[in-house]
Amino acid sequence: MSFVYPEFLWALTLLVIPVIIHLFNFKRYKTLYFSSLQFVKKVDKQTKSTQRLRHWLILLTRLFAVSFLVLAFAQPYFSDTTLKDKELTAVLPIFIDNSFSMEARGADGQLLSQAKEKAKDVVENSAVNTLFLIGTNEMSGLEERILNKAEAIRRIDEINLSSISRSIDDVINWQQDFLTKNNIGTNNIDLLIFSDFQKSNEVRVPRESSFKYIPVRVKPENVLNISMDSIWFSSPIHRTNETSQLNIRIRNYGNVPVENVEVEIKLGGIRKLIYLNVDAKSSETSSLTFKEGQSGWVSGKASVADEQLFFDNDLYFSYKVSDKVKILIIDGEDAVQNFDLVFSLDDFYNVEKINQGLVTRDDYLNKDLILLNGINRISSGMIDDLIKLEEEGSTIALFPGVNLERASWNILLKSLKLNEIDGTTSSGTRIDRLAYEDAFFNGVFDRKPSTISLPAVNKAYLAGSGQGIPLIEMKNGNPLFSCSSGGHRAFLFYSSLKDEFGQFVNDALFSTLALRLGEISMRQQPLFLTFGSDLSYPVYNALPTEDPIKLKNSDFEVIPENEKLNNIQYIKVQKMNTAIPSGNFEIFQKDLLGIISLNFDRQESSRSYYSDEELSELLGGKKREITIQELSSSSNFNVKDVEKPFSYWKLCIILTLIFVLTEMAIVRFYK
Repeated sequence: MSFVYPEFLWALTLLVIPVIIHLFNFKRYKTLYFSSLQFVKKVDKQTKSTQRLRHWLILLTRLFAVSFLVLAFAQPYFSDTTLKDKELTAVLPIFIDNSFSMEARGADGQLLSQAKEKAKDVVENSAVNTLFLIGTNEMSGLEERILNKAEAIRRIDEINLSSISRSIDDVINWQQDFLTKNNIGTNNIDLLIFSDFQKSNEVRVPRESSFKYIPVRVKPENVLNISMDSIWFSSPIHRTNETSQLNIRIRNYGNVPVENVEVEIKLGGIRKLIYLNVDAKSSETSSLTFKEGQSGWVSGKASVADEQLFFDNDLYFSYKVSDKVKILIIDGEDAVQNFDLVFSLDDFYNVEKINQGLVTRDDYLNKDLILLNGINRISSGMIDDLIKLEEEGSTIALFPGVNLERASWNILLKSLKLNEIDGTTSSGTRIDRLAYEDAFFNGVFDRKPSTISLPAVNKAYLAGSGQGIPLIEMKNGNPLFSCSSGGHRAFLFYSSLKDEFGQFVNDALFSTLALRLGEISMRQQPLFLTFGSDLSYPVYNALPTEDPIKLKNSDFEVIPENEKLNNIQYIKVQKMNTAIPSGNFEIFQKDLLGIISLNFDRQESSRSYYSDEELSELLGGKKREITIQELSSSSNFNVKDVEKPFSYWKLCIILTLIFVLTEMAIVRFYK
């Protein structure tokens, strides 16, 4: 037997009081006065042995009542493991959730700080020979160590908030695997889990485990939170001295509406304050229209004023403003001169022309748009070059000739995820529909036209099998102009621009397509990336040197993980160091290569938590009985709660009451 509060056992010295009362109170004699001996017969006769038995019963009930009252305060318990088991497996695994939701404030301060203090209390009050396995969401090599008391306390002090969020069962399985690998038995080992048990951290039923789970909940004071949810531009094209529209969205995760939420947007030299009202469990969007300045990189930040969680208040973003786009036109036998006329209208389009037979790989370098103009047969070398260029980020626009060779064309089209060409048709070739909803036409029209006169072609190529997405459809159901699936980096016009196939080049729609192809071919890096995302950031102008690519701002500098693919360096953020803060970082390799914006995942922004019943079911199921402890200003969770699965203080209270009532009954009725 063990006690939670053994210091109360000193109160057993109070047992001397009933003994003293017994020795002195029951030895007193009572003198009776009679006027006549005839009244003596009326006195109840009691034998000496009966009187002694009554006294002893009263003494025993008083002793038992005091004893069990003292034991109730000392809180006795019996551990369900033997001493031998405890000596062999004296390791206490502790998991402290350090995800961003633990940044919230509880009754006694930040949730993570509360969890750390209570974990240190557990360590300090554990048995001298106890060892510890301290785990967090990071599950790093630093945590794969068995620690003594001093090391465990030092490790707990070092725990900080992390952008990594894991499911509880991942941590449980990881700790069990580590103990098993180090030949430490896990039978009847207590596993303390300090967490707010947010629903964004999925709790799946762990695989078979011999751990005894002791979930300790740290509870926030309220569940309010407003986050800067997302940001985007109405058009991905940024040109000098032209208007752009920036859109922001904030989200209210709380159960009550909020008014006049302050949103601040910083963009270059622009600073704008916006005030928004947001309904409960809802979002609200707003926009900022401004004029782009000089060409080059622009970085910005959108912030929302919120005092609950801070990691999701800011959203960083960056983009490049271009002053020109580089276009390479490769002319074939059936080339038309209309592209030259259209692109010459704006200095923004920097055009190079070359004949199909004279093109070399050096001609492709740093070109945003590669346009095949009236080519009939595509060589295998050009096919390989175009496929590689498309993978490297160039846009490929294909305008076939009159007598194309289907075999070579279809090899290219299949690789570019476009529908193959399957013969020709002269029926139903008038344009029927434009895919106004597609991003290709975004910003081309001020509004969707209710009526529009659409041109026709005399002859068109039939679309065969493939994965192309129609942007312009003809009456016969075939596409006239389509783009590749999964990226919109390749485009095909299913007709020839020569007079034999029609007069499409004389229509305004031809100029629209040509100019739009030039605009969207500008290589755009992601507006921002999220830590842990499997997306990568392409660096198109990395230098072929041994100098590493670096990310740096005024507060931080790091060499990120990157890989080279098709002559493009990709910065990986999936396994990026969790110590890196969110922000805008310049990409350097001797010179400035660009700006990358990194933000924390918004997964932890939701303030929804598992109930005790849900958590008990998920962790225990039908095989285990799970009791959820709770840390709060009034909680009495103690280190001994870890080791006393069977406590008896309530039974001691009941026995105390029973013996008090028994003593009263003896005094009253046993004469």
